[in-house]
Amino acid sequence: LPSVGKSALVRQAADRFLEDGKKGLVFPLETGIGKWLEMSAGTATRINARTLNTLPKDMAERYRQALEVRRNWIGKRLWIYDDPIKAETLCARVEDHVRQHGRVDFVVVDHLHELYSSSNKFRGQREQELGFIAKELKKTAKRLNIPFFVPTQLNRAPTKDGIHRRPTMQDIRGSGEIEAAYDRLLILHVPKEDMRGSEQTENQARIMMEIIQAKSRNGPKGHREFWFDRPFTAFLDIRDHEFERKPNTPGGPANAGGYKR
Repeated sequence: LPSVGKSALVRQAADRFLEDGKKGLVFPLETGIGKWLEMSAGTATRINARTLNTLPKDMAERYRQALEVRRNWIGKRLWIYDDPIKAETLCARVEDHVRQHGRVDFVVVDHLHELYSSSNKFRGQREQELGFIAKELKKTAKRLNIPFFVPTQLNRAPTKDGIHRRPTMQDIRGSGEIEAAYDRLLILHVPKEDMRGSEQTENQARIMMEIIQAKSRNGPKGHREFWFDRPFTAFLDIRDHEFERKPNTPGGPANAGGYKR
């Protein structure tokens, strides 16, 4: 299936932090401020903004209230910069913001492959440029002691030798230096089949996704399954009983019993 979920994951994580009173900076390099807020409100309420005119009044009002809450965060606990920006300027802006307004709890840069350096030395050398940008973001994060959430793209075929496989760190698009700059690396994967053995297609509104912790400097590796609701760009927990499946079906490490989480 086409790449899905990376922006939704960081947006949903940021929204949770903000709901808990945390403060953050967001650089949505593919969308504007309005779109970011609308999608956050839609995820929180499980309401697609494009269907507002056809919804019951109470549901439409619930969405509008959620959107207004997020608009009120602007300038208080949330700062969104959606203007075109180079990597070096982005890092400088984060540092300036901290000096003027105090430390924030997180920074979202969505996403790495939309960033470019202001230097001319990388012309025609995109892989080296991406590695440089990743290192600059890492330096800023360490200097300020602020976690950066930076989605990146994978460059891989869904199959290898005819076998559908999970992606690995080697599938990151652009540069091995990108992987080296991340303290923790989560990879999103849409398996060919969900945990019940049903084939997943592009037309499904809800698909099962795996979030794979491929790298963690201070923690374990592994993966966990979630539902991903495309209309609301929302990740949802899968309830235990939904993992029931027939023995000896693809999915579990031993291919016996249930789907192992």
